This record gives sequence, structure tokens and C-alpha cells, in this order.
Amino acid sequence: MKQANATSHPRASILTAARKRLQLETVRRKAAETSLMESRQHYGQLLVKSGLMKEQLRKLSLRILLARKEERKHISCELHDDITQILTGINGRSA
Repeated sequence: MKQANATSHPRASILTAARKRLQLETVRRKAAETSLMESRQHYGQLLVKSGLMKEQLRKLSLRILLARKEERKHISCELHDDITQILTGINGRSA
């Protein structure tokens, strides 16, 4: 009986130490999982923001292209009017 108690005591302390290591590992793993979930949420939000910014950039680029087109159209009309006036003046003088 004494021999059984002598062998069971080291066994109990080994089991207790193993249980404590498992509990510590469980705490560490849960902390890592929480951190991972927070990272996923953060990067998910960044992905959504990135998509919105991409769409805004696309719309802004389109507005810039349309503004350039309108400006070229406006300049073209002004040049056409100026050339028409010059040609009319030349025709009026030569007649």
C-alpha cells in the first residue's frame, strides 16, 4: 500500500503539471483566436473601404475625363468662332 501511495504521488504531480500546461495553452490559444478574429474584422473593413475608394476613384476619373472633353469642345468652338470672324473679315475686305 505504501508503495502504491509512493508511486501515485509523483503521478498526481505529473498530472497536475500537465493539467496546468494544458490550461495555459488553452488560454494562449483563445487569446490567439481572439486576436485573429480581430485582425480578420479589421482587414475585412479595410477591404470594404478599399472597394469604396476604388469606386470613388473610378467616378472621379470619369468626371475628369468628361470635364476635359467639355473643355476641348469649348476651346474648339472658340477657335472655330475666331477663325470664322477672321475669314469673314478677310472676305469683307476683298469684296
